[in-house]
Amino acid sequence: MAATSEALNGRSESGFNKFFFAREIPYGMALARISLPLVLLVDIVRRWGFSREIYSTDGAIATLHANFGQPDLLPELPAPAAVGLFTLLGALLVTSALGWRTRLSLFGACGLYVYFSFMDCLSTVTKYTVIAQHVLFLLALSNCGELWSVDAWIARRRGIRLDLRAPIWPQRLVQILFGMIYFGAGITKMHTEGFFTGDQLVFWMMTYINNEHPLGDHLTRYPLIVSISCYTTFIWEIVFIFTVFQQRLRWWMLAIGTIFHIMTVFTLGLIIFPVVITASYLVFLSEEDVKKIVGWRPFRGLARYLVDAPEAAGQSAVSRPAPARGAFGSFAVFAMTMAVISFAGIECEYLLDHYKTRGPGGPLPLLEIAREDVERMLAPEQPLRQSDKLMAFDMGSVLVGEHLASHRTQYHPGERFVAQVSLNPPHEDMWLECSMCESMPGEDDEEGRLVPGRILYKTGLIMLRESFRTNFLFTIDNGIAPGEYFLKLYSANEEVARKRFTVLPGKIRAASAD
Repeated sequence: MAATSEALNGRSESGFNKFFFAREIPYGMALARISLPLVLLVDIVRRWGFSREIYSTDGAIATLHANFGQPDLLPELPAPAAVGLFTLLGALLVTSALGWRTRLSLFGACGLYVYFSFMDCLSTVTKYTVIAQHVLFLLALSNCGELWSVDAWIARRRGIRLDLRAPIWPQRLVQILFGMIYFGAGITKMHTEGFFTGDQLVFWMMTYINNEHPLGDHLTRYPLIVSISCYTTFIWEIVFIFTVFQQRLRWWMLAIGTIFHIMTVFTLGLIIFPVVITASYLVFLSEEDVKKIVGWRPFRGLARYLVDAPEAAGQSAVSRPAPARGAFGSFAVFAMTMAVISFAGIECEYLLDHYKTRGPGGPLPLLEIAREDVERMLAPEQPLRQSDKLMAFDMGSVLVGEHLASHRTQYHPGERFVAQVSLNPPHEDMWLECSMCESMPGEDDEEGRLVPGRILYKTGLIMLRESFRTNFLFTIDNGIAPGEYFLKLYSANEEVARKRFTVLPGKIRAASAD
């Protein structure tokens, strides 16, 4: 019994050591080191022209730590220093991707990225910046700079042969990080009101708070599809960490994740976040995976440059040490280059004079707000119109849960249909009425459309403040002749919406809606 226990413990310890400390060539980490800084650089370049305003004492700093009662946690810098360091952050991201002084570049980029995020909690602190900071830190702990980098090229020029195999634990920590991020996101969604019904996502897709997303606008018409997608996303996030390390399931989980994040570009208008995540997915590539990919016919010509080099095979460790003067010279060149780039950034920002403080008419005066705008802003709050509380008024014949699974405007005698009302939260307790009207023969509106006439049937119900949608049920009975009809929705005795539908000639059918 004791021998069996010792064997099981030994096997468990061996599996743990193999999982975290197996020696592999960090192909996945090297690919992430190349791609992730370049993605972040896009955001840095976009913000660089506004760095004086966002991150310096000349602008409007909104520090994150002040929200937690620590206003003096990090120093607030004057404009030249902030601009110079922000320029340095961009330069370090470039050298990280190139692999020049890789470890120093990654640590420096991570530290500056954290600092500037703390300086601007309004726009810089986002999900992708926090994730990127963790990934940059773990990349700095790995040996990703010894592969496909300027550092590796310099080592070869000096006659140094490197053993690229190293313990895989930094790569495993990045992988576990993503697993825990998804697991935590799934747990959060469990406690988020309106997520599983798709309502939260529908309201997000109806806004252009990020960027334009025409597919999102289209999907808001089909909340059932959005709800199914929410359940699918939740299940995928919960099981990700338990399946991504299984060889047979890993590629499926990563493929689903890649599709999911790319779809957020077209449905939610997110751009940087999905690219950051998909670029970081490269850390899930193992040495064996990369060698299989390079073995594919399109990449066979590159195999000897990517994986067949002596360094990649891990044939030997360092054959002769680098001269001390050369090592110091390389670091000195790196430090001088970063200093020159930082000062050049300060000078360029000064000459561009983004805020026209030194122009012929500068500094630019503040513009006076029009009196009409001031009166409108200071006027008492205007009550919402009843029509503003309505989000959607739809017709259909099949309900799945609380969503319409079919949208129809043509029915046969004997059929039942649903008129579904969706309101914009928050709203008060409301009394809603829905009337079925026949069309008025021989009359139309200014645009030549039919108008409602005599009321055939009217019903009403109370919609409580915590409710988001409700349903009215109607039956096309035997007394309704084929033709054009209307549904009119009333709130507070005010018409807020109408829908036109058609009754087709035909036999009486069994009811088709619950």
